[in-house]
Amino acid sequence: MRNALSFKLREPQIVACCNAGMHGWYRKRGPFDVSPFSDAAWQSPGAPVVFGKDWFIGFLNETGGRFGWDGRTTLTVDMPEGQELFMRTGVDPYSAWDEYNARLAEARGAAAAPTAGFPRITYTTHVEQHWYAGMENRHPQDVMSERFVLDQTERIKKLGLPPGALIIENGWFSTRRPGTYGDWRFDEDKFPDPKGLAAHLKSLGYLPGIWIAPALVSTHSEYCKSGGATDGRWLFHSEKYPSEECRTAVLDRRLESALAETIRYLADLGFGILYLDLLYLERGRMMELQRRIAEIATRTAPELWVIGHLSDPYRAAPRYAHRVYDVHILPGSDWVEETRMRWLVNRYSSPLAPTLWGSIGGSNPFMLEEEFMDHWRLYQDDRKAPFIGLLPDRFAPRTIARFRRQLDELLS
Repeated sequence: MRNALSFKLREPQIVACCNAGMHGWYRKRGPFDVSPFSDAAWQSPGAPVVFGKDWFIGFLNETGGRFGWDGRTTLTVDMPEGQELFMRTGVDPYSAWDEYNARLAEARGAAAAPTAGFPRITYTTHVEQHWYAGMENRHPQDVMSERFVLDQTERIKKLGLPPGALIIENGWFSTRRPGTYGDWRFDEDKFPDPKGLAAHLKSLGYLPGIWIAPALVSTHSEYCKSGGATDGRWLFHSEKYPSEECRTAVLDRRLESALAETIRYLADLGFGILYLDLLYLERGRMMELQRRIAEIATRTAPELWVIGHLSDPYRAAPRYAHRVYDVHILPGSDWVEETRMRWLVNRYSSPLAPTLWGSIGGSNPFMLEEEFMDHWRLYQDDRKAPFIGLLPDRFAPRTIARFRRQLDELLS
């Protein structure tokens, strides 16, 4: 049994559960019909709420539901049996959002996850991989290697920047043979001594981390060849990388066991962060997997930090952090407003987890110096913990000196 409720309201300002494919700042102009639970995770990373200038509505559990707007005056809320609605009118919507979050936390006895022990600055190889790949006409996975990681630490040192968390992104595992997606094992040609690398990074003051896409399974993986179940959906196919003939895994005990083995493998090598890419399937399915992995990590490697993109206002996990997806800084776009809106929505959508903000300069590997510093200025204004993807050593010396000075001031 389903219930459909209609409300006469002022036009919605924010639809937190839909950011229009990462280009819409969570604003929906004109009619819309969205589901915070079954829409794709990449376009629904925020909380299941919608609000206007003086009203707020949110779902109180995860049984499902949809929001629809007719483009004029009517908001329709479609709810399955068992769903509950939180609604306030004649209020400041952000105050109502605080009340909504408190209601969720109280109902589940949840408390905010501790932040102690996580570095105050984070680096990732992702943007630099794309920069070098673009300059050399190569695939970003091709440029990844142990030498690439060590070169990045040397560049950070030359810039005078402090060590922190360092996340090794896509390309550390084999791409043309078993060990690929689904197996998650280091490519021994590119990383001959991953345990030694992790130990070396720690000696330099880094907390080393690893990127994985835990529900992607290559047809060339041992996991798939040995009977690991998939749902038959092809996610992408590449002639250059035949091992990237990826399907999506069924979320069953076999997958959980394989992921537990991967977590133990990485933790035994000395890696302290598991960075999850979970933006490619339905939000409900990806959220369940994110939670299962956090639970597995708590049991298997309690010292490991788990980082995920999907905000979770319903539950908290120890040593779990929320990572805001990078803004797209493009010529002619209002990326300043997009950045602020992204931060605002994610701060309220993940009240129980420490939040890592998007990369300074966004995800564009060919970011201009002026735009990089403009984006960095927003970080300073809001006192954000820095997340650095593009190293500023390609900029003018005076810009590097200013960035280093301002970073020192922020971290102090």
